[in-house]
Amino acid sequence: MMKNQSGLADPTAEAAISNILLKQYHTANRPLVCICISDPADAEEIRSRAVACCRYAVDLQRTPLVPQLYFPLFLEEPTSEEAREIIWQMSRQVLKNCRELWWFGEIPTERIKKEVKAGVYYGLEIRHFTLDGDEIPISA
Repeated sequence: MMKNQSGLADPTAEAAISNILLKQYHTANRPLVCICISDPADAEEIRSRAVACCRYAVDLQRTPLVPQLYFPLFLEEPTSEEAREIIWQMSRQVLKNCRELWWFGEIPTERIKKEVKAGVYYGLEIRHFTLDGDEIPISA
């Protein structure tokens, strides 16, 4: 118990300091979450959805990563079969370092099914959301 200048217990100061330390801990220790988004038709829609999903993750005290948005940026032909395999290999490296995998959308694509399977293998918490941010329970 903290004590004031008179040597008496000061629970208010202790609670205030505990709250500050707890907030600092949670701000500094935001778990990494891999974000997967059901593929819309065009790249601009992927970007706008990714921004919204990442904002949602940040609001929930997470550090979001979106491999499907980031990795194609520096590959010459991001839609080729070889590039897809490279993106998948790099995505697995991201997954290994995340605590959670969140996927957004109604129907999982083959890519999302593959990422969820890898996430389960790596022991990640898997969460499913609508594009509006409503969580959908995952059946076992």
